[in-house]
Amino acid sequence: MVPSCASCPTYQQTTIAHDADRTPWTRASIDSTLYTCGQPVPTRSVEYLFIVDGSTSMSTLWSYADYAMLLGSYAVDNGAEPLFSVVAIGGEPAVIQYPTTDIWLVWNAIDILMHSQPMRTGHEASLEAIRIALFDEPMHPIYGFKAQCEHYGEPCEFKWNPRGANQYTKNIVVFTDEDSDLPTHVENQNLQQQVLGNQFCAMLTQKDYLDENNPTVFCSASASIEPAWEGPRGLYRGKYTTRLGETVDDTQLLLRLDGEPAVLHPAAQAEVLATARSILRANAMVFFFIQPDNAANPYQPVSSWNSENPLYIDGPTDNKNTAIWQYGDPALGVQASDFKGFNPVATYNNLVMNQLSNSLQALVLGGGGWLRLFDSMDWLTDVENVATSLAAVAADVDNCHAPSPDTDLTGAMLKTHNVDGNASPSWTTSS
Repeated sequence: MVPSCASCPTYQQTTIAHDADRTPWTRASIDSTLYTCGQPVPTRSVEYLFIVDGSTSMSTLWSYADYAMLLGSYAVDNGAEPLFSVVAIGGEPAVIQYPTTDIWLVWNAIDILMHSQPMRTGHEASLEAIRIALFDEPMHPIYGFKAQCEHYGEPCEFKWNPRGANQYTKNIVVFTDEDSDLPTHVENQNLQQQVLGNQFCAMLTQKDYLDENNPTVFCSASASIEPAWEGPRGLYRGKYTTRLGETVDDTQLLLRLDGEPAVLHPAAQAEVLATARSILRANAMVFFFIQPDNAANPYQPVSSWNSENPLYIDGPTDNKNTAIWQYGDPALGVQASDFKGFNPVATYNNLVMNQLSNSLQALVLGGGGWLRLFDSMDWLTDVENVATSLAAVAADVDNCHAPSPDTDLTGAMLKTHNVDGNASPSWTTSS
């Protein structure tokens, strides 16, 4: 069943003590098991939405157009006639390919995105894009996707189940190399995110700080888009060699100061929670391909306590950062070497034991849903990981199923919700 508001996931902001004596979760511990895998799958429309980060750093290592096409070929080989759509992020989330069975149109849309000059700049808000995709009106003119298709054979708009099938799946695949920024549309921001100072600057100059003695007062609204954290932090000024080997003589960065505990700021955490609730209510399967070291932007705030931080010298490290706090850590996923056989309960327990129970993956898995994380840096260590990870996504979609979003037998499905992921009484409908 789709969780009602009473059983929606929640989070605890304070740091929780974890130890090896903790009683691990079992399948029976999860009160809403949405997905069944390995059983006969009913006839249904299989639909994929690719959400692709269009920022400059995304074009440096990989051909995402080829990878989307490879995933599409696996999906076709599985016997379905899947539909594919593409949304670009980096600035306002925009549809660049309407739903189609033609994987070449998908390849073309992503290839143009990756080679655009200049590439997309601004908020890389992957969490916002997921929630928009799961709205009743994803093309809403105020808070929905913009229409920016290169190919206009059909109207440039995104919606699920355009063929009107009796059953259909919602499968979202996200390619990004950074954490998720502040939502681009104010209407999609929670109240805490609308407070200047609850986000950090994407890149700092001296004028960005209103009070040099108080590094909790941050930059202008247009530049204050990076998710913040609570815990040791301070302003660093001086010479800085970026992780890309570039030396900047006089820079300013907000850094984590030591290895003491740190957690995602409540404004960013509330968005993670709202996104988890949206995914669970929609019975969506979600797959992230991320860089967990958060190394794409060498000038953004550094929330980890390791060699990526210019203040760190030696001693114990903490590799968690805003991306891992938001999404989870791909290294904690439990699956076979070919990425198949994903174990959501064991993965959930790993996340909890590593103090990531508030991450998107933990919240979704804890609610009985399906969300997987892949480390795209694995593609550099072994090119075979490209094919096997994408094949695992197609296999999950093919082998696992949940009740269709429009066939909730309990009548409790909340088809529309507000920015915090809660049901809005004036919008709530029953299936």
